Amino acid sequence: MSELTATLIIGRYQSTCSRCHRGTLMSTSHHTRELGYGVPAGKRGCGARFVDTATSDIGYTAKTLRELRPDLPVGDPLHRTH
Repeated sequence: MSELTATLIIGRYQSTCSRCHRGTLMSTSHHTRELGYGVPAGKRGCGARFVDTATSDIGYTAKTLRELRPDLPVGDPLHRTH
């Protein structure tokens, strides 16, 4: 079975996983917890490993993404699924 991968989409108030489009922590390497309004505490994420970043916020630049997650490359903002 191949590893699930995803883009970490970083927004001003929430980050999401490109694979399942659910909220996630910006600081993790994998989507292990689902976050967001109305999501039960401890709900598991899809498990995808984040391989790059993109943004849904027009005010964020590639430089901002590199500062927030220097360990991940900046991906194509239009390509949000793997």
